[in-house]
Amino acid sequence: MTRPLWSLTREPAIYVRSWDDSESALVFDERSGDTFTLGSLALELMLMLDEVGSQPAEALVAALAAQLDAAAPADLAGLVAVELERLRTRGIAAPQDS
Repeated sequence: MTRPLWSLTREPAIYVRSWDDSESALVFDERSGDTFTLGSLALELMLMLDEVGSQPAEALVAALAAQLDAAAPADLAGLVAVELERLRTRGIAAPQDS
């Protein structure tokens, strides 16, 4: 079984606004007119996928764990899975077969 590679979709027209003292950002999706918030983990995953390109979830977890070092939560893989699914639901990221 192949692991899917996650990537940002090129279709969304989203605008992200965050503030330095905030753990989240306000996002406007031009396609649907929806406005919603994304937490810091979702924002970091979007940034990683934008900078590095398609990655399996395991690679994203490993990179985040390395960044967080000892502060990485024990359930980081589960948290990443939840946020990737939220990004997929919003049409921001999608899994592709590798």
